[in-house]
Amino acid sequence: MTAFSVLWGEVGSNFTTASQARCKLAVNAAYQEWMAAMQWSYREATVAAVPLVAGTAKYTLLGTTPVVQDFDGLISVGLEMNTAGTVEVLTELLQPDFDRICGRSKTNSEPLFYCVRGGTPAATSGTIVSGGQQQLHIAPPPIATADHGQALQISYFRSVGSLDMVADADVPILPAQYHYALIVGGNAYMAEWMKNVQAAGQYRQLFQQRIQEAMVADQGLRGRDANLMVRKTGPQVYGITGQTEPTFDPATRRYERQD
Repeated sequence: MTAFSVLWGEVGSNFTTASQARCKLAVNAAYQEWMAAMQWSYREATVAAVPLVAGTAKYTLLGTTPVVQDFDGLISVGLEMNTAGTVEVLTELLQPDFDRICGRSKTNSEPLFYCVRGGTPAATSGTIVSGGQQQLHIAPPPIATADHGQALQISYFRSVGSLDMVADADVPILPAQYHYALIVGGNAYMAEWMKNVQAAGQYRQLFQQRIQEAMVADQGLRGRDANLMVRKTGPQVYGITGQTEPTFDPATRRYERQD
């Protein structure tokens, strides 16, 4: 694994000693840009348990005192029936459907549904957080007792803002084979700061290329690049000519892939 000191040191070797502090900012800027490019597999996380409070149907995700400190985007929510016990998956609803279906769910019971929506507006501009003041709403409100649901199991994407490298021993959460790309990205940011347009463009192009290559690899390793097949149909009459399509014969006309 490549430590932060090695990454910013490699960038710093191209610039004056007076620019070393800015090199750290440049590497972190490249790191943030990389992490924000998509919801990478290594940003996925599962919180062990968010304790339920009897009768409480709203839990803060983004804003003051969130139940998950590094939350960025929700994947799924499960209801843990007992401590370290069975987990029942809750059904996600869009906000209008949640209001329509669960608006009258006032009696404490076993939660069945959830949605994510904005919470209390920020009082001042300094308290506004990226992503808004999001809350997790569940319905019906929980009993919060054993066998009826004691905690929420939340799968989510870690926020980009929680991943900055500070100490020299810190390492990025990128797979090791992509650490070098942060040096390229750091050089791009430094060249832009130095107003070296040509170098900045070259580093920027290479950095974007590395991100695109990593996207393809990450999606492939997650099994999300399954080939789609366009299945042939039986005989059809063409609306314009009135001619009939030749009879489908799987021995001579195979399924076609759509890449």
